[in-house]
Amino acid sequence: VTDFGVSSVRPAAERSQPNLTTMGGYSRLAIIAGVVTLASLFTLMSTRTLVRWDEHDEFNFRKDADFEAKIPANSDGSGDQASIVARGKLIEKETEAGLKYLLYLPVERDGKSPMIVFLHGRGESGGFEITKKQSLPLQLDTNSTLKQEFPFITIMPQCPRRCAHANEWLETTLRETTRLTNEIAAKYDGDFHRISLLGQSMGGNGAWEYAAMQKNMFSAVVPICGYTRTFLYDRDQLASHLYNTSVWAFHADNDVVIPVDATDGIIHVLKQDKTRDKDTKYTRYKYAPGPPMPEFERLVGHGSYEYAFRDPDLFKWLQAQRCNKCTGPGSQSWNNTIRTGGERHGHSDW
Repeated sequence: VTDFGVSSVRPAAERSQPNLTTMGGYSRLAIIAGVVTLASLFTLMSTRTLVRWDEHDEFNFRKDADFEAKIPANSDGSGDQASIVARGKLIEKETEAGLKYLLYLPVERDGKSPMIVFLHGRGESGGFEITKKQSLPLQLDTNSTLKQEFPFITIMPQCPRRCAHANEWLETTLRETTRLTNEIAAKYDGDFHRISLLGQSMGGNGAWEYAAMQKNMFSAVVPICGYTRTFLYDRDQLASHLYNTSVWAFHADNDVVIPVDATDGIIHVLKQDKTRDKDTKYTRYKYAPGPPMPEFERLVGHGSYEYAFRDPDLFKWLQAQRCNKCTGPGSQSWNNTIRTGGERHGHSDW
């Protein structure tokens, strides 16, 4: 028995005998309290059946609203929780036009963010399963150190299955990619002066041609184990469309899928072009493995992108490239003559 902090203990003989008078009083009080409690619960349940939001609910709702208001807003001022949670993660999305894509938003932001558009190869057309098992998507999906430091807003469009049948990045897909890139840049404060285009294999070919067709959009283009299609256009013509774009190409001598000559030829033309005032770099590996999946490991030499995307110098270089004429949608124009035959002559690269 405690009385204001002072404890007293009854003798054992007294504790062994129940006080019937006191017990009876307690019982009566308990019965009365129980009746009152049941009546109150019945009233509360009846009230909540008729009223959706009582005062208590409104208080909790206001607390939730205040909590959300304290979440830091995106650069577009939206304060969208989902977008904030997605930073530092590779997430799947889809445009209203049906273009599926992977989006990566950098964890840290310091002013406008440089951007990357990444084009996958032929074997990845139609789904993300293979895409995410290799190359830059694999790094952004699993490399925690890279994800904390990677400064680029990265867009990875998914070319539909018919791209594999056509063996090219379709024009409709590329034009929707342009629209999407402009939208993402505006929404997440991307730097229109620093949008780099990267591609591997069929995406390497797509990078060469997309950069040539989409004027005043890309500050740099990085084709890896790619090729040009000189049965459609002459290398000199392709190079003339890239005079305002920095280039860093990668290929491996032992590539059994696309011979290294496919990159040697266009790099030679670019380096011979005295009108170019942009950087032209070429990394020619002596050896590269096949893609990092058992079913494709026989494609020795074709995995040069696994080396390229682990090279920190590449990403430092991309950050430094700038296109002063690239100011957004108003400065861009589309010219697909290299594909439509307006400049068709020459021969096949490989």
